[in-house]
Amino acid sequence: MDFSRPVRIKYTFFWLVLLLLCSAGAMFLGARPPITFVLGYDSMAVWSLLDIAWIVSGIAAGYLVYEWLQHSRQVFRGNRNATYAFWFMILTGVNVGIAGILGPNLFLNIFSSSLFHYVTGALCLFAAIYLFIAWRRSGGVIFTDVRVARTESPSTDKEDMPPPTSRPSSPSNI
Repeated sequence: MDFSRPVRIKYTFFWLVLLLLCSAGAMFLGARPPITFVLGYDSMAVWSLLDIAWIVSGIAAGYLVYEWLQHSRQVFRGNRNATYAFWFMILTGVNVGIAGILGPNLFLNIFSSSLFHYVTGALCLFAAIYLFIAWRRSGGVIFTDVRVARTESPSTDKEDMPPPTSRPSSPSNI
């Protein structure tokens, strides 16, 4: 199995996009994780698995921030809206990572209204779709290292330069 850096970045990115989709479902269901409807709300095993998944999401968010810093802070070739969606995804990952460690979800404790849940669910869904589309349009390239692009300049060797053109003499020079 290939675990090269681009593959790790891709899998981490898709883990967090999946987190956004699950978060959207949870927000539309009244801040209740969708898996608890299937496997039971009172199941200790379900909540243990959710805690592990949330902690992994927090670690994944941290890893993508690290890669972002390594790639001169460019996401999807500088697409500003994709950058906003990217940071929304990172904050969501960090939030659930903290919830996996500490227990309570900080954002849900601060904002507990139904309207907030629907707005947040819509934002999660929109961000997940937008990030997936941006990923497809960029050819699967999440980060762009602009430092490399700026340092690569056309060659200025004398062999590659065209010969100088001669100017016709002006009447004043005759």
